[in-house]
Amino acid sequence: MDRPIIRIIKFAMFANGIGPISAEELIAAPTVRWELWRSMITDAYRGTPRRHIARCMKCKGPIYIKTRAANGEKLPLFAHYAGADADCPWFTGKPMAPDDARAAQYGGAQESDVHRDLCNLIADLASADPRTEEVAVDAYLPPTANSFGRYPDVRVKWTGFAELAIELQLSRTFQTEISARCGHYQREGMPLVWVLFGVDLDAEQIPQSFRDVLLRHRMNAFLIDQAAIDASREQQTLILSCRVARPDGGFEPARQVRLDSLTFPQRRGLPYVEDRLTPVLVKRGQDLRAPWFKALKIQRPADRGTAIDTRPAEWDAAFATLYRATPSLQAWAEDGWGRKDQFAALVAVAFSVITYAKGEFTNYASAQNNVTAMLNSRLSGWRVGPYAILLRALIRLSSASDLLNGSVDDHIKRAISKHDGNLCEHGDPEWEALTALLPEIFSRRLRAELGAAGATPPWVAEIDGEDEWDWLYER
Repeated sequence: MDRPIIRIIKFAMFANGIGPISAEELIAAPTVRWELWRSMITDAYRGTPRRHIARCMKCKGPIYIKTRAANGEKLPLFAHYAGADADCPWFTGKPMAPDDARAAQYGGAQESDVHRDLCNLIADLASADPRTEEVAVDAYLPPTANSFGRYPDVRVKWTGFAELAIELQLSRTFQTEISARCGHYQREGMPLVWVLFGVDLDAEQIPQSFRDVLLRHRMNAFLIDQAAIDASREQQTLILSCRVARPDGGFEPARQVRLDSLTFPQRRGLPYVEDRLTPVLVKRGQDLRAPWFKALKIQRPADRGTAIDTRPAEWDAAFATLYRATPSLQAWAEDGWGRKDQFAALVAVAFSVITYAKGEFTNYASAQNNVTAMLNSRLSGWRVGPYAILLRALIRLSSASDLLNGSVDDHIKRAISKHDGNLCEHGDPEWEALTALLPEIFSRRLRAELGAAGATPPWVAEIDGEDEWDWLYER
């Protein structure tokens, strides 16, 4: 019980372009490498004039690498030289009480100097770019769209490149603060990049605050590490290490990326290298649509009339996949003659509208060469007419909403009156099935998720206040 508390120096800042090294990195480094660092420190310390090329990132005091035996293995660790500041919470001299050590180690103050040093380092790397107009550290940024300004950790302004803010995260941050900063810079129209340091992305459990940041960058982690520092110095611009999430929850090896090579979303959200979030959100809908597109493509344009032959195997596969997702559709289809053909006709029209919304119109429903003629003719028939309300919702919530400004909406109104009492409405099997096929359009949850991530597809309209759907039934 009287054994002294063992504390370590969490981070060391090395000179000569080596940069910051954590205690975990030191232990994980190959023996020959940390032995070389140890020799470099000692040579500089014993040289004339004496130099200290490694310092504690808390107290700025000089440090060296010592070794300690543990379970028969020799491990390296950072240690202060004699005469170091005894008030440093990472000081390895006289121990402090456990509660005091814990408060000093994790209270946040121990990282203030580390944070400042790294911000200055990032600013120096960014300033080396010949396009530099201004690089500032912790400087007040007056508001233009908010009621107050902020002090971004680093602000970078290069000629020909959007001015952006960099926030450095070393410790756990409240989700509310992450949200506040992201929202602030979004309103200001200024891109924001979160840079991480000291987080082990290969750990079994990553602190939630770091995952919160990763999510906003579409599961990309931007890191300041030695590889990024070396690449930045070599190319004379700010380069970060990036690790993108794998489908299994792990992360790919780090790659070095230029700050100006990132993808900056047009609508909202933070920049990224590869979008590993959106594919996860939309995968289910895409998987369900794939066999339907395959089935629709087997029809020749000249054969696309009022009836669809759903006997080929491609149609069986399409319906079987959708039945598993929406069992109510199978019960509905088997309860009446011709219902599979009717639903297939609906999908043909709906998918044709989506291709129009994407700016690449393909007519799966008829032989006509424009979307307006296709819609008007299909809405006039008995197969698609009962889906007038559903198609109005599809058009209104997609980027094809301009179609409602002309004759299409007139045909929708006539179809609603004609099929009154036999209209497909929200909650009916066909509506649920089309929602499964096109959740980006009909699923409010997915629409909200994609909107929050800044990943709403361009063929989907961003509409506020969708709770009132009375417009669906307008006659």
